[in-house]
Amino acid sequence: MTLKARIACLFYLCLGSFLPASGNEIQTITQILPPWGIETAFSSGFIIPHHLDMQVYTNRHLSIMEFSLRIPTDGSRAWHHAYHFPERGWSYLYSSLGNSEILGDVHGIQTWIRFPLVRSGNSSLHLKPGLGLGWFRKVFDPRTNYKNLAIGSHLNVNLGLSAEYRIELSEQCFAGLRAGLVHFSNGTIVTPNYGINIPTMGVTFGWQQRRVWKPARIHQDTLKNKTLICIGMAAGTKQILPAGGRSYAVASFSLCATYRFFANGALGAGIDFFLDSSDELILSRKGKETPHSLSLVKPGLKVIRSWEIGRFAFDFQLGCYLGGKDQSDGSVYDILEMRYFMFKQWYLSCFLKTHYAKADFIGWGSGWAFGK
Repeated sequence: MTLKARIACLFYLCLGSFLPASGNEIQTITQILPPWGIETAFSSGFIIPHHLDMQVYTNRHLSIMEFSLRIPTDGSRAWHHAYHFPERGWSYLYSSLGNSEILGDVHGIQTWIRFPLVRSGNSSLHLKPGLGLGWFRKVFDPRTNYKNLAIGSHLNVNLGLSAEYRIELSEQCFAGLRAGLVHFSNGTIVTPNYGINIPTMGVTFGWQQRRVWKPARIHQDTLKNKTLICIGMAAGTKQILPAGGRSYAVASFSLCATYRFFANGALGAGIDFFLDSSDELILSRKGKETPHSLSLVKPGLKVIRSWEIGRFAFDFQLGCYLGGKDQSDGSVYDILEMRYFMFKQWYLSCFLKTHYAKADFIGWGSGWAFGK
């Protein structure tokens, strides 16, 4: 093998390591690496005024530029086949946000995966979720930037979801249309934090390396229907308005059960218990007393849709509170959770809990899975 080929193999293996396979997956090594590619996207959108104080941000449309490196999956892992050989990649994005005097501009990095939904001839439809970080140049300041109630910290979580229609122009080039949603928030770790939600529409262009390759074949003996029961605990901190106050501890306990109805994921239900120390202050502002801390516990019942990708699991959870003295955020909540299985049954987790479009807190925790 030549030096150039060795460097190419090492580069690809390093990039492919961010979604490791589970221990039960039987892998086959391909002799020819799948082609890599680059792409760029240009989108236009606006900031959704999900709070009255955010009307000032909607005075103009904004643009987002995105540059990406992408690599197709090679079939060496079970989830490659379950999701019909998706693409994965990394992106850099930039936007002036259309109102530089208040919000400044934002730079973001994101890792994503593109799932094929429908293929027909040289055209295809894809779904592309992404997760990363965003850096805002201007944030809230009580003296110099008091109108910026959307962003209270320079560093924020960056979430993206888009649907893309793509046409292959040649063996190496493609063009497409996309529609999606971009979200920035710090999970109320620092207030103010209304967050920013940007619906977008745009175009994308791409180029890929010309290389003939065949996906690897594996024995998919891990895709059997089974029940999974998970017990998890998490904790975090949050701030509440007015800005500049102290941070409050938040904790959660969850018990859930899922059943794999699909080769690529599962459906299920669960129960949550949340304890938010800031609720005591909120209740006191309303003239309500809390006799003991247990009266602040909020139980909730939720439904779950889970997607499994190697050692990772991504959950969307929609829940309803069954009790709790403070109901100022409403009775419905949702959770976006990412779990990484360090071992067969033990996992680490990170999730964002929100009420409608308002972030509640970011939780960091761990749990144990029975039946894994």
